[in-house]
Amino acid sequence: MGAGSPGPAPGPLAALGRRLRQGPPSLRHLLVRFGAFDDYAQFLRLVREYTPEIEAEVLGRDLDRALEAFAQAFRERYFPLEHLEDYIGEPDGLEVVMSRIPAHFLGLSWDDYDGLDDYKTSHILASLLVAFEAEVDLGSGVRVTLLEVAVKKVPQEILARIPQGGYPREFLEEELAGTPYQGLIVHARWLCHDTGCDFLDMTGEDEWEMSIDWTRENVEALTAAWQHFLALDQETNDFFDWMEEDLVGHLKELLNFLEGRSGYAKDPRQLDLPLGVA
Repeated sequence: MGAGSPGPAPGPLAALGRRLRQGPPSLRHLLVRFGAFDDYAQFLRLVREYTPEIEAEVLGRDLDRALEAFAQAFRERYFPLEHLEDYIGEPDGLEVVMSRIPAHFLGLSWDDYDGLDDYKTSHILASLLVAFEAEVDLGSGVRVTLLEVAVKKVPQEILARIPQGGYPREFLEEELAGTPYQGLIVHARWLCHDTGCDFLDMTGEDEWEMSIDWTRENVEALTAAWQHFLALDQETNDFFDWMEEDLVGHLKELLNFLEGRSGYAKDPRQLDLPLGVA
C-alpha cells in the first residue's frame, strides 16, 4: 500500500466505538429541536441579533450550555438577565425565556420590606433615617423591627435622636444634595420606588405582570436603565462603605449635620426605644 493510498474503511464496530466516545446526543436538545422548534428558532434569532459573536459556540452546545453562554454574553453587552440559571434544566425553561425579557429588577416588594432587617447595619440605619412607611403605606411594623436590630449595634441614646418616623424624604433631598452624605438620597428614593431607574423601582412582580417583549427598543431602554443603576449603586455603596467604617461615629456625624439644618432636635414625641438586646 502506497503512502498516499487510503486505508480501509472503518468497520461498523470501530465506527460505533468512535460515536460512543463522543457521548450520546443531548435528549433535551433533541426535544427542543423537534418538540419546541419555534422556541429554539426564536432563541437562535436572539443570539444572532444581540450576541452574534457566540452563534457558532451556541450551535455547538446543548441547550443548557447555550443558555449559559447567551446569558453571559448578553450581560457583558447589555444588562443581566434574571437568574437565568433557574430556567436551565427546566422542561419549559426555553419557552419562559423566549416569552419575555427576564430582566432582574431590584425594587422592593411587600415581602422585601419585611426583610430589610437582614441587610447590613448601615442599610438598616439609613432606612431608619427615612420616613418611608407613610409613602408606601406600610404602617410602623417595619420600623420597629429595624430598631430592634439597630439597638444591638448602636447605643439607644443615639438612635433616640432620630425623629419619630424618620426624616421626610423631601427634607433629605434638599439638605443632602451635593454633600458627602447624598448617597442617602438614593437609598430614600429606593425605599419609596422613586429613583427614576427601572431596575431600582420595578419589582419582580411588576416584570411578570408587564411581560416585557423581546424588542430592540426594550433592550436599548433597559440597557440605558442599567447604566443608570450602576451609577446610583456606586453612589449608595460609597455611602454605606463610609457608614460601615464607624457606625456609631458616622451616624452621630450625620445626625449632627441634619439637626443643624433643621429644627429636628430631639422632641418628646420620639420613641424612647424601650428595646432590649437579645
